[in-house]
Amino acid sequence: MNIKSYFKIAVLNIFRDKKKVYFILVMLICTILALGVLTFKSIFSKHISDSINKNIGFRVIDVVPKLDVEDYGKSEITKIKHIDDIYSSQYGSVYAKSSFANEKFDGSIELIYGEKSALPNNIIGATFKKGQKNVAICPIDFYPDISIYDTKINEKNIIDGNTLLGKDFAIKYYSYSFNGTKKTIEAEFTKTFKIVGLYDSKNVMNMGNQCYVPFEDIKEITDKGIISEMNTAIYAFSIIVDSSQNVNYVVDKLDELGFTGIRLKNQIDQKLVNTIIISCDVTVALVLFAVILLVSSYTKKKILGEAKTIGVLRTSGYKKSAVINLYLLEIIISNILSYIIGMIIFTIIYLILKNLVFNYLTYFGMMMPLNIFDYIYAFIIIVVITSIIADYYIIKKINLNIVDLIGSEE
Repeated sequence: MNIKSYFKIAVLNIFRDKKKVYFILVMLICTILALGVLTFKSIFSKHISDSINKNIGFRVIDVVPKLDVEDYGKSEITKIKHIDDIYSSQYGSVYAKSSFANEKFDGSIELIYGEKSALPNNIIGATFKKGQKNVAICPIDFYPDISIYDTKINEKNIIDGNTLLGKDFAIKYYSYSFNGTKKTIEAEFTKTFKIVGLYDSKNVMNMGNQCYVPFEDIKEITDKGIISEMNTAIYAFSIIVDSSQNVNYVVDKLDELGFTGIRLKNQIDQKLVNTIIISCDVTVALVLFAVILLVSSYTKKKILGEAKTIGVLRTSGYKKSAVINLYLLEIIISNILSYIIGMIIFTIIYLILKNLVFNYLTYFGMMMPLNIFDYIYAFIIIVVITSIIADYYIIKKINLNIVDLIGSEE
């Protein structure tokens, strides 16, 4: 027989056998589950990697100053290699209500440290000039509302930053004092900023309400807002490292120099990350085990149930290889059919979830691309490995002598 004949007979056998339909259905479910877990792991791993490599917070180190040294140890820190900048942590960012407040937004924005070392690489418009004040670089997809910190946004309300370029906005901030044990407002101030540039907050994993402003502006706002009774407080140094790959080196050097309270501004619970990754791997392994068990059981029962038929085919002149090819092709076609249908169903479910349920996550820098390797791994699990196992059982049974096959009572 030629391959076309093998294929035709195998397909007919599949659709004539109700058990085969159930087998395909279970394999289809295993395909969807395997693809789901593999895709989740890829998206999760990519998000963690992007956060570490793109968000500056993962290469900003806070360290307690040396109180017994005249400059609190700043001169020692600046001598360490791979440090781009150092500043007092109290000037890292300030929160304020802005003139963007309306029926859609509460106007909450965060002004963040905007010296050259902290700015994103790709800025639309202008960056800051030396000594420049009252200017800002804001997100292209701008969302000035406190709800963004809870990842709750209304996409329809996102402001196109291009419409704001060159325009002004104002913020209100306050100075405070203690009246006994009660914190009270001493004075209210207003400050105006001009938006001179735009950046893609997704590319640096920032929030959509974070605008970069010059250091002098943040210092002015922060200093006026410090409660007078606390204006002698000493704050930690914030150190910007040139690359996330050099963070450990700088941490080790700070430790060698005797600095204490060394910590990253942004940190990931590595134990939790490892637990999630291991859980994904274990789930995939369980799917693989279930698939192997299913295929082994199905193939054994099918071959044992058709032992006499196989014996008759052998006595009719069919070669062992022909019979093996016939049964193996049936298994392979079933596995491929299960994989293709499962893959299509999974992809449809994924696209629906991505575009209708989790689409807002893209505004927080969480990309959700499909990974071709996840499909390849799932194909190996559902088709390749199972076909090899089926081939083993088929060859083992068909290689029995004809008398044993025809005389089988199983």
